[in-house]
Amino acid sequence: MSTHSNRRAVAACAVLILSLIVLCSIGCATTNACDPMATWQRPELLYLLPTPYDRLLVEVDLVEGTEPRAEMLASLRRVLDEYCSKPRGTRVVHSTPIPLSEAKGKCDWRIALEHLDGPPPESDDGKTAFLYVLFYDSSRLGRSAARPHAGGLYPCAVYFDLAYCRGVASHFRSHIVAHELGHILGLCKNRSHGDGAHCSNEYCAMGPGLAPMRTWLFGISPPNACDQYCEDCQRDIEEAKKPSTDPRSSFRGPFYIRQEEGYYVATLPFLIKLSLGELDAMDWREELQRAREICHEHAGKAAPTSELLGIYETPDDLPDKVMRLHGAARDASGSVREMARTWLQHIAASEVPPTRRPVK
Repeated sequence: MSTHSNRRAVAACAVLILSLIVLCSIGCATTNACDPMATWQRPELLYLLPTPYDRLLVEVDLVEGTEPRAEMLASLRRVLDEYCSKPRGTRVVHSTPIPLSEAKGKCDWRIALEHLDGPPPESDDGKTAFLYVLFYDSSRLGRSAARPHAGGLYPCAVYFDLAYCRGVASHFRSHIVAHELGHILGLCKNRSHGDGAHCSNEYCAMGPGLAPMRTWLFGISPPNACDQYCEDCQRDIEEAKKPSTDPRSSFRGPFYIRQEEGYYVATLPFLIKLSLGELDAMDWREELQRAREICHEHAGKAAPTSELLGIYETPDDLPDKVMRLHGAARDASGSVREMARTWLQHIAASEVPPTRRPVK
């Protein structure tokens, strides 16, 4: 073989290896809504513990023309059944496919916000935890491929772009599912065996994805299935099950609620509501409809995907609740702090704050 041919072969091999490295680096998206789960959020307790939610409802949405592989759905079910203690079980509901015409050109968060339904009436008993899963193909939507990612400020959703998974081995697709569900279940918060986002143990499903690459490149068999968590991660799950559920966290339909002193925060995919009202008065179906209306209002505005839609409420006795807003201005979430401080600025200027606005 000529020197020129050798160089071409080496270059081709380098491109192949580089492509595999890029493909195998699971890494989660880094926008402010998709960062690894914050340690002050404890939604995993609502999934892992048998109380106060003794059943889990998983709403799976598919964009028309998108069909997840059987191994991905099997891995989804296996992980949830194995680690979520739900005496009444886990129910997976497949919604009617989302028309491609309604999803085209949109990012995953907006598709989710427009089509997430929440628990049906027969499951809306106040004892059902909720998880949303969206499968789509960015190549059909006219968008760039996106890495699968989980939650963030709405820590109860997982987004799978099948264009990212196209052409990879079945065990890698299972690995992706287990990895993202691991974030939902609170894994990698323990930095003793990771960096806060990924596990450092070899072959763990919560690793950055480079360890299994040796399996594909050199035929080295892993000691366990690629969608399994290591002993340290399994131990973290068992430890998380010991304390009682965080009383601040709850569900209202699909809304993830964080109750703080004097206010509460309700979130959906890329939508956040700061309320000084009473949580018991919240009608989640009305709020979901309102959220969709706000999303449609912003449909023609080129908002970046890292921008949240924020909802304010303006009670009649707002001056009496300024102290509550000062508390919210010190919230652990930067988005909530920004909303509260903006609200306080309007009060100081004797202005009525807008009831809705983007939150960066």
